[in-house]
Amino acid sequence: MSSTTLVNVNPLGSAVSLLDDELTEVIDTTSDASYTFVSQTYLDDAATTDAVWRCFRVTNANGTKRWATNAATSKRTRAFMFQASAAASYTY
Repeated sequence: MSSTTLVNVNPLGSAVSLLDDELTEVIDTTSDASYTFVSQTYLDDAATTDAVWRCFRVTNANGTKRWATNAATSKRTRAFMFQASAAASYTY
């Protein structure tokens, strides 16, 4: 006879924070004074020109966060498909 144990996970708890710690980040605060551009990847050795980053923009005035838009679908996405070197040029 087997038994099942349920484990409750708080999605805002430390487990999520630990996953975020595994990301390599590039933060651009100089391309536009109104925004902070953040690029993230799980690859330690990724070049900023590799299309393996996910990018988002934070509006400095109010903290609003928006993900970069996939040009093929015109939808914002968290997919790891962008270049960190081009983060400021994407549509958000």
